[in-house]
Amino acid sequence: FLSESTLPVKRRMRELLFRNDLSDMCFFPPKLWPSIQIAHTNYSIVKHHQWVILSHRDAARFVENWQKSSTYRFFSHDGSYVVNRKTQIKNGDYKWRAAFMGTDGLANATSSLPRSEIRSPGTRCLDEEVFTALILGLHSPD
Repeated sequence: FLSESTLPVKRRMRELLFRNDLSDMCFFPPKLWPSIQIAHTNYSIVKHHQWVILSHRDAARFVENWQKSSTYRFFSHDGSYVVNRKTQIKNGDYKWRAAFMGTDGLANATSSLPRSEIRSPGTRCLDEEVFTALILGLHSPD
């Protein structure tokens, strides 16, 4: 994935990063994870730093689950989100669903809840939670 904020990677670093087929993420402490309690069980979105390295498998899972769970469809010319070509989405407004973790330890997009129902202890940043939420699913340490 390349974007205007992607850093070029030198050959030695690329060799280090790609020596295995695993994703790499740096996580925030659990006290900063968005969470919800359902039927006496705590579920959390594992909050991660913005820079992630995804394996091909995890990138494909993210794209598939994003298409199933998101109502973000268009960007306006100024970069703000637009839903159904009409409604502008405000910062902190979440129009996607967080998947529960399946028995295989990965996100199950058929079992999810609206992201807006999950309480965040601090700031909400889509790019700091969406990858773990849609690749791994809601984490339950209980």
